[in-house]
Amino acid sequence: MTDAAPTFCLPWAELSWNSHEVPCSTHYDDHYYHPIDPLAEIEHVFLVPNRLRERFRALKPRQVFCVAETGFGTGLNFLHLCALWQREVVPRFDPNQLPCLVFMSFEKCPLTPSQLARAHQPFLGPGRQPLTEWAHRLQDAYPHRVPGWHQCDWLEQGVSLQVFWGDVLAGLKELEADVDAWFLDGFAPARNPGMWQPALFETMARLSHGQTTFGTFTAAGFVRRGLKQVGFAVQKIPGFGGKRDISCGQMVHPRQDRRLAPWFAPAPAISPPRDALVVGAGLAGATTAYALAQSGVTVTVLDAKAAPAQAASGNLAGTLHPLITADWNRRSQFYTLGLAATRRWLMPWLAAADSGVQGRLDGGVQLAVKAALKERFEKARFRIPLPESLACLQEAGRISATLGSATDCDGVWFSQAGWVSPPSVVARCLSHPNIKVVCQAPVSDWGNINQAWWVETEQGRFQADHLILATGALDAGVSERLRCPIRPVKGQVTHLSAAALDKRLSVPVNHQGYSIEAHWPQAPEVAAVCGATFEGDDPDETLTEASHRHNLAAAASALPNWLHWQASSMTRPEGVSGRVAWRPTTADHLPVVGPVPDWEGLARLYEGRPPGKRPRFYPDMPYQPGLWVNNGHGARGLMSVFLSADLLVAQMMQRPWPVPAPVAHWVHPARFAVRAWQKGHYDFNP
Repeated sequence: MTDAAPTFCLPWAELSWNSHEVPCSTHYDDHYYHPIDPLAEIEHVFLVPNRLRERFRALKPRQVFCVAETGFGTGLNFLHLCALWQREVVPRFDPNQLPCLVFMSFEKCPLTPSQLARAHQPFLGPGRQPLTEWAHRLQDAYPHRVPGWHQCDWLEQGVSLQVFWGDVLAGLKELEADVDAWFLDGFAPARNPGMWQPALFETMARLSHGQTTFGTFTAAGFVRRGLKQVGFAVQKIPGFGGKRDISCGQMVHPRQDRRLAPWFAPAPAISPPRDALVVGAGLAGATTAYALAQSGVTVTVLDAKAAPAQAASGNLAGTLHPLITADWNRRSQFYTLGLAATRRWLMPWLAAADSGVQGRLDGGVQLAVKAALKERFEKARFRIPLPESLACLQEAGRISATLGSATDCDGVWFSQAGWVSPPSVVARCLSHPNIKVVCQAPVSDWGNINQAWWVETEQGRFQADHLILATGALDAGVSERLRCPIRPVKGQVTHLSAAALDKRLSVPVNHQGYSIEAHWPQAPEVAAVCGATFEGDDPDETLTEASHRHNLAAAASALPNWLHWQASSMTRPEGVSGRVAWRPTTADHLPVVGPVPDWEGLARLYEGRPPGKRPRFYPDMPYQPGLWVNNGHGARGLMSVFLSADLLVAQMMQRPWPVPAPVAHWVHPARFAVRAWQKGHYDFNP
């Protein structure tokens, strides 16, 4: 791999430190916080002008309070606010009634984890609780330094942090939120003019309501005038620490057309479910059922097969690792969030001897077996400062040592990657006492009567408040009725006995497929799996010699010493078996998760309304209340089903979402119809 100096699309935070250990940006020539008493400055500039103590004390059970900040920097504003939240809010509520603080922030030049820890050090100590606790929480959960949206949740404290690494205007322009208070931070307008633009003030107005307030350290005339022009009442008040004036104010002329994407509007609030039906007992259905059960909902899971996890979720093992793209696009961002959710769910189960969940998440390798893949890695290296905590590019020799088997390919070491057995996860989820599983229950029809959903099956009719359809790849009738363009893609996995292996494989590896060596109690004759093929929508369930040879050839090409087999061999190794399943895929390689639109209502509302007008011209997307879908997870289901279950249940239970709104839009069930309509191709009466 080349050693040329990289040019990053996400600049590093270049710091110097004064004698008091205060960080200073060498690029903006400005301190990150007040050099003498930064906590008092935060109080004076942000907390008091936004009346946060009084507003926190007035919060009602489960109320959401949203703060947006321009310039995350060291995170000190966030930490000080969380300390206030810990004192004023958390002790007053039972855990299940706790309000939620959503803190959204934007940062063009994120600090590294070591810089962050050093910046926090002066504020830590026994007399600094709970700020010290929050500093450790933030340092432990600090997002990877890659562009786009990231989220950290501390549900037991009722706090959610959403950060956008990148230009603040780029992040704000796609944001949907009801902001209650603004922290206009970032470096001074004279030093950071790129942020203090009319577009910032316009977006603030779009995201603000009649009670929204702001505080900022600057009293620059063009800033005050810009905020007044978009509807804020602005006043100057005395500054802090020798600064003459600062500014604060409140929105007094809120806008009526605040929705940026009405076609992705959230489903209107209805009563959280007491009971729910989940159709499909694969990974998507099982994780959704478990998340609902954990929320106190009684769940019935219906599946057409004789047992759960009989489709692609029945594969013995699958790998999971970050998706590297040269431009760090939506898929990379979504699956990075998804990997974090997967680890949140699975790490406690993998650590518990009695959970039954099989797998390891302590590292994995992706080999650059094709020139195009190597080129993608190189472009990502030059455009994105991939942190070693996420991905580390390595030469073939070092990769070989890691694998325990020789390879001629360079590759990427993912420290948080690994493998998981999907059937063991499904079994763990469905063992929850609030879940009942009914098998051999193919769905023939469903509908809504008296605000309840019913499902007709061969085992009888079932009814509940909410219905979630997670049917996977092969139920074309369900997908067609939901207007979800799910395409089944056949895949054959090859199982190998110990006799077929020549070398040990220490960690899971992805090449043109994947190879995993492990022990499965439910299949003791299998020592390794490799696969899987991509064979389109071929409906034949028969294992084929050609597909086995494809999987073996891919493994042998990447790992020439691993198998007792060569591509030139006329026979396959001893003890080869396998299974065939179909992955539910989508055209944009992202799942379909969320409330199901009312397609007839959409036709009435949108037919005759051409695209391209201002958002206020369009009504909110209509939905079928209580009907949800969770499907289309494809080959990366182990990195999407857990996040998707969290998102779906948060929407159903009217809790803050585990992803920022723009990310939820990427997987919205109406996105394909909306794209077709925006291009003038949508048929409102198919």
